[in-house]
Amino acid sequence: MSIVINKKAFVAAVALFAVMFAVLPFLTFAGTPGGPTQPPKNITSISNFVTVLQTVLGWMFTIFLILAVVMIIWAAFLYLTAGGDEEKTKKAKQVLIYAVVAIVVALVAAGVPNIVGSLIGSPLP
Repeated sequence: MSIVINKKAFVAAVALFAVMFAVLPFLTFAGTPGGPTQPPKNITSISNFVTVLQTVLGWMFTIFLILAVVMIIWAAFLYLTAGGDEEKTKKAKQVLIYAVVAIVVALVAAGVPNIVGSLIGSPLP
């Protein structure tokens, strides 16, 4: 069994990888001044708990978005190299669906601190 890769599809996939990895630091907010947010050392109040929750969920948001971008790139590569094979295009569609689910989870994770803060009546820091 030999694998035949279309040259145009391969070049397009490599170009897509190059563009996405060039844009990835901007998506992860790597250039934010002060570096990543650190949670407080001791949780002594509801406000500190909300701050820790925001920090952890902020990290999750970034991780899920990075994962989603990588999965979208992988799905594009699978689709471009499928060569019309229905099984391979089905796999690419499944990976793309998982990427969309990762984006939805990331958006929910970004909204949870606001919901928790409003439910417990603590102003968000």
